Amino acid sequence: MAKESTILSIALKVALVASLVCYAIYCYRWIPHVTHGFAAYYTYARALAGGIDFRQVYDYSKFNDLVHSFGMPNLVDMPNNLPTNALALLPFCWLPPVTAKIIWSVVSLGFFGASIGILFHIYGISLRSDIGIGIAALIFLWRPIYDNIALGQLYFLLLFFFSLCMFGVRTQRKLLTALPVGLSMTLKGYGVVPLAWFAVTKRWRELFYALLAIIIIVIGTLPFFGAETWRIYYHHVVSTLGNLPTDAHTSFQTVNGLVHHLFSYDPAWLPNPLLQLSPAVVTLISYLLNLAVIAVVLEHSMFDGKSEWVMLSFAAVVAAGVVTAPLAEEYHFVLFLPLVIGLLNKLLKRIYLGERMAMIDWLFILALIIMAKPIGYKSLNYASFPLILLAYPKLYAGLAILGYFVLEQRKAVTFHPKYA
Repeated sequence: MAKESTILSIALKVALVASLVCYAIYCYRWIPHVTHGFAAYYTYARALAGGIDFRQVYDYSKFNDLVHSFGMPNLVDMPNNLPTNALALLPFCWLPPVTAKIIWSVVSLGFFGASIGILFHIYGISLRSDIGIGIAALIFLWRPIYDNIALGQLYFLLLFFFSLCMFGVRTQRKLLTALPVGLSMTLKGYGVVPLAWFAVTKRWRELFYALLAIIIIVIGTLPFFGAETWRIYYHHVVSTLGNLPTDAHTSFQTVNGLVHHLFSYDPAWLPNPLLQLSPAVVTLISYLLNLAVIAVVLEHSMFDGKSEWVMLSFAAVVAAGVVTAPLAEEYHFVLFLPLVIGLLNKLLKRIYLGERMAMIDWLFILALIIMAKPIGYKSLNYASFPLILLAYPKLYAGLAILGYFVLEQRKAVTFHPKYA
């Protein structure tokens, strides 16, 4: 037994080193490349810093004229972020794009590392233990983090915000719980489901502080953006978000994307629907399914005190916000890590205590592998039914992980009624 334990420990350490090498090579290769995604954030920030009339940002042609004039002539991007998204890269926009991307990437990796450290602390995971080493090896092979690195995305920062929020929940610090959600909402619009979690779990002060932070930031920046910019943003982005033919491309691994792909027709983007329904009916189906996912997760979030399940329930609503978003590409799924780390920690502890894995545990592991593995699902965008169903592996994996949380939570309530 001791010999087997030693072999396992060595194997886990080798796996961690291998994953870190892959991670380092990918960082070295992609960090100096300016790509779409980062181009949009950089352009937003530089337009704000340069005093450009922000109403122009939401005109596609004018926006990409700015992208090109700011030193990115070969890139085209979409102006679909909140006006306050410009605040994210404001400290870096005075630098040339390549330099700004490199520095922003280093800062982002710092946020990522800090997030993992906070999550390990919350869940009581030691990096020196076999469990900690095994989880770390998975984290550094998690495909969504690679897309964040390549595209200079903001989701490491959002992961940091939500990790701080979980630490606030763990330590019962109301401002630390609330403010990160408010910041996430103003930078990327992520946090609607966590706000609902505050209400469902009767954390009224946290809800008030988060909403107050959003209001203060929006009103405080009105002199720079202007109220008209927000009206234009609503008209050009919010009113159509998730309902355009391009929004149903298989790049977007969400419930909304799958529903629109199956039941909407467009000659250029969606030529092979299973059944063509009216846009209003498709939107209604999408809303109902998304609300069902959110409702199920929130229903399993009724915990008091500082139980580990409180943190897991918050992590679950953060993850639910990804699959129920109007649009979510693979890099969004880095926000599943708080839930995955917590659930995997519980499972591995049970295994180390000699408990045999059930079928649902194996399905959870399969979902983790699908989420971590690079899969060429985007090439199936024009496939017809039933092949098109294979084009949403990250969505299925995300839903499976949420389902595993729900089942494990029910078991916890059954054996520990005080948590109900």
